[in-house]
Amino acid sequence: STPFPESESLFDICFDASSCKWTSWMETVPEFKVPSDVDASSITVPTVDSVRIAATVRTLLLCKRAALVCGPTGTGKTVTVKAELNALEASKWTTQFFTFSARTLASQVQDIIEAKLDKRRKFVLGPPHGIRCIFLVDDLNMP
Repeated sequence: STPFPESESLFDICFDASSCKWTSWMETVPEFKVPSDVDASSITVPTVDSVRIAATVRTLLLCKRAALVCGPTGTGKTVTVKAELNALEASKWTTQFFTFSARTLASQVQDIIEAKLDKRRKFVLGPPHGIRCIFLVDDLNMP
């Protein structure tokens, strides 16, 4: 067994199963190099927070568990989660993204969800057979 480093926080490190040791989150991703052929506004620089969120969301989704990502405004939560959802295999996953606002009504949310799902039986809805459905709700605290 590999002991947990006493000087570190679990938020700063993760366990690397391939090397059987605790490592920094940033060591789990390749070194970032700014691409010269893309628009600056489309570049996403990985940070400790974004790498940690991406790994956690990816693990939860692949284990068929729900994820709730919370944190301060402007930390890249939505961009990070969207990137993880876009990386999923399209033949096995379907995603729907919507943003809550102060004007969002419960009936609107219900309509959006029902439009993306198939009716299986009376009062039973679900994604097409063999496909997992993910709903990403941004600004969950708004209504």
